[in-house]
Amino acid sequence: MRRKNSGLPGLGCLAPALAACLWLTPSRADEGRITGSDETRFSATRDGQVVDRFFETWVDLAYRKDAYLLDVGYEAHLPPAPASRDTAGQGIYNRTFGYSREGLDFKAGNYFAKLGNGLTLVAQRNRDVGFNTNLDGIYAGYAAPRLESKLMAGSPRDAAGRRYASLEAGELRVPLPHGAFTGVTYVTTNTASVKNDYWGSLYAGINGTVGSLQVEWAARSFVSGKSIGLVAEDYRSAFPEGKALYASGNLMLGDLALSAEGKHYRLFNLYEGAIYNSPPACVREHVFSLPNKRQPVQNADDEQGVHLSAEYPVIESGVLAFDYNKSLGVAKEFDLYEEYYGQFEYDAFTWCQGIAAAGTQTDLESRNLNFILQPSLPMGERYGLKAEFQHQHTTIALSRREFYSQHFALSVERSSSLALSLIAESTTDQLEKSDLSLGAAKFWSGIQANFTLAERLAVTLFAGSRRKGKVCAGGVCVQKPELKGMEAFMTSRF
Repeated sequence: MRRKNSGLPGLGCLAPALAACLWLTPSRADEGRITGSDETRFSATRDGQVVDRFFETWVDLAYRKDAYLLDVGYEAHLPPAPASRDTAGQGIYNRTFGYSREGLDFKAGNYFAKLGNGLTLVAQRNRDVGFNTNLDGIYAGYAAPRLESKLMAGSPRDAAGRRYASLEAGELRVPLPHGAFTGVTYVTTNTASVKNDYWGSLYAGINGTVGSLQVEWAARSFVSGKSIGLVAEDYRSAFPEGKALYASGNLMLGDLALSAEGKHYRLFNLYEGAIYNSPPACVREHVFSLPNKRQPVQNADDEQGVHLSAEYPVIESGVLAFDYNKSLGVAKEFDLYEEYYGQFEYDAFTWCQGIAAAGTQTDLESRNLNFILQPSLPMGERYGLKAEFQHQHTTIALSRREFYSQHFALSVERSSSLALSLIAESTTDQLEKSDLSLGAAKFWSGIQANFTLAERLAVTLFAGSRRKGKVCAGGVCVQKPELKGMEAFMTSRF
């Protein structure tokens, strides 16, 4: 059998070993403190006669002494998983020197940051979808009872590791009486299409005893027309600036919890090679796999919508929750996505726990009906049995073609330290074929083991096959390919 990417590079293998050694050593050195974490992922999947192997690891080490911080992050993507946006490589991806004392926070090197609600600037790392958009430069923050400020300058990073022109940004937040606050954010840089580009936002809100409310409005000076094929002059006259509006609030009426958020984004996808912002998606983040595959991909250039939710304990140990999401296009006001979702969660710890849920998800492509049942029963003082069943009925909008998908999992758990699971998924979709066999396989199954050692090391092992599909987090989605082989995840803290 021919093998592809079959060898694990030596330096990449040293990362978990280094983390393990540091885990076993004393956490204090020269009266300072060393902390860290390691996450390693390895998978091997077969495509015909070819075996593809993927190896990724992230090791973060931090040394703290008094007000000083030295943080180093090593990463290896040799190569990265197919769904990851990272490119193959290894090295020191993050290095930071910091100082923090009496409201002052200073960083030099690589750092992550967020202004306001993320409309104008977010520098973050998301390992599930595979990107690291840290800034390389200087950050200074100051927090006092009557004033909070952030100033930063740095070069943004794209998923491939390339650095772009330095940006300068800041935020000023002023606390007001009775829990109110107001603030402003500002970003300026030379993007790939516009020199001296700038954008910013104004926000205000209040935190009360029974609820909270906040609103943020943002605008950009000029938006590139590259994405829709217009030359800059025509686009400037048609759309002189991009705008974004986000509002959120929550209210407690006794045991009833209400929350709402809304968005109106127009030409505010701040992407010029580097990803500058990440506006709130205003959707429910599903942890169940089948509804998660149908979540929308956010388009901050042309999208408006709302997310409403309510929770109420209808019985003792039982909470009923409802969610409603709707997103529309701004320009032509056509429906992009709509969801109704209801969930009942019961938690009588001594004898029964479980979740029952149902909902609909409708987008431009299809309408999906979801039914979910997840009961959990204790078996003595240390063991438990958990089952999960998901059913999704899909109707394709144009052809009216119908099919269903099902996901099943059965787990035996020992406290929180060990779990053995049987996982299976199937579909009747006539057009979905397996990428890994000559036939049209419609059934996937596997065995998964999860165990934890001393609350500091968590390991997940999976062997079998898994269906391909979309995985979403915060409005960012990736397409994960079909797996037929094994995966291993390890996470440790030291």
